[in-house]
Amino acid sequence: MKRKLFTIVSIIFFACLTIMPAAISEKDDGTLYNEELLLTTTTDKPKYIVGETVNMELVVEQIYGEEGYMFTSSQRFDFEIYYGDELIWRWSDDKFFLAVIGYEYLCKEDPMRIYDASWDSNEVKPGIYSLKGIWTCVDPLEYPYDWTEFELE
Repeated sequence: MKRKLFTIVSIIFFACLTIMPAAISEKDDGTLYNEELLLTTTTDKPKYIVGETVNMELVVEQIYGEEGYMFTSSQRFDFEIYYGDELIWRWSDDKFFLAVIGYEYLCKEDPMRIYDASWDSNEVKPGIYSLKGIWTCVDPLEYPYDWTEFELE
């Protein structure tokens, strides 16, 4: 009897493990971390002309519960642009940040943070580019991020 009960519980447990991640990972076309934190990276349009400014946004949303996230500097986000595997631009490269411990608290009353930046697409070739939006918290997650693509003509 115990063996049958153990077998049934095991089957249900492993079935839930295989079904749940697929349903969780597709929420709002973003990237879900820890079943509670949704990151979504977007540009203001899908196509640009070389030389045009690319406006980008990273939305960090606590979709369940509440959590405090720790940061080891005053930096809260970053953006990286890639052409294939080559890093073309990083938002933080020309910036300085304070070396301080800080926290962002996300809860039902204040569940979202929105970060934005711009990149002038001068001196690059036409093609498909990847944009990586990064939230630079370190506890309990190690740099959660989300990707999107845009085209330069």
